[in-house]
Order: sequence, then structure tokens, then C-alpha cells
Amino acid sequence: MDIIYPWLEEVDALILASPVYFYGLTAQVKAMIDRCQVFWNRSWKDPVKEDNAKKRGALIAVGATRGSKLFEGAILTSKYFFKALGMSYCRELLVRGVEAWGAVREHPEALIAAQNLGRELVFNRCHS
Repeated sequence: MDIIYPWLEEVDALILASPVYFYGLTAQVKAMIDRCQVFWNRSWKDPVKEDNAKKRGALIAVGATRGSKLFEGAILTSKYFFKALGMSYCRELLVRGVEAWGAVREHPEALIAAQNLGRELVFNRCHS
């Protein structure tokens, strides 16, 4: 995390990507988010500065099932993670029915949407 903390403070845009298991982000992603509690604590003492207001984050998540609430936990966790980093939550790209490694290749529309999301973040054209 000592390597990641400064990077998280410097980036203008960030995509959090994870498969969803049991309606939540993976344990590895959640552990990284939990270690960012330091940013949340800092935000109470030092509110987000003007220059941070342009920072933005987005979520890309895939899940095997087609449950209507499949991504709700991941979205909520991601929104608070970006808020702790002083970033606005841009939007998400969610793909259902992806289970096997590399299976997202069978969803060409999702790959195009991911490229478009990256462009939106880079050129600050995100719409919440």
C-alpha cells in the first residue's frame, strides 16, 4: 500500500474493475479499499480541495448471474471508495452473464463500452 497510496492521491481518473462474487467485490479489491480508510479519515479533517473536484472514478464489474441486485453492493462500495479519495463517481459498466476467464470477449458491446468509458474519464466527459 505504501506504493499505491501516493499514486491514488495523484491520479485524475481511476477505474475500479472487479468480478462480483456473492453480490460484492472480490476480497482482494475490498482489502485494498479497506486499506484506504486513511483517506476517509483525512477527508473529515481536510475537506476535498477545489482541484480534487475534477477527479473522477468509474466501476467496471462482471458477474455470472443475472440477479437484479447483482451489482448493488459493488456500486455502493465503489461510490464510497471514490468519495474517500475525493473523486466524483462517474458511472459504471456492468456486464451480467460472464463467468469463465476471458468470457467477456463474447460481449463485444461491453468491450466497446469499456473503451468509451476510458475515453470519457480521460477527456472529463463523464456523466453520473
